[in-house]
Amino acid sequence: MLSSLETTGASDGVDPEAQALMASESEAALAHIATLPPDQAEVVLLRVVAGLDVEEVAAIVGKKAGTVRVLQHRALKRLSGRLVRERREADVTE
Repeated sequence: MLSSLETTGASDGVDPEAQALMASESEAALAHIATLPPDQAEVVLLRVVAGLDVEEVAAIVGKKAGTVRVLQHRALKRLSGRLVRERREADVTE
């Protein structure tokens, strides 16, 4: 599942600086996802990282499609709030 967040190799035409930035952003995204409640993290990984649709995720996690949508919404709202707070804190310290 996590391979979708891995960076492409230098042979793919990505310069090393861009590759390092993508790797750093991927690590940060995974770190944030890891702080979510387990059911929310699982849904986000399956939906966003693995690219599965709601029905596929529902079948995998054994929940209704509506429940998967709610878990995804709550997870993304929580992640968004954290990112906004981090940016504000970074702006204050600069």
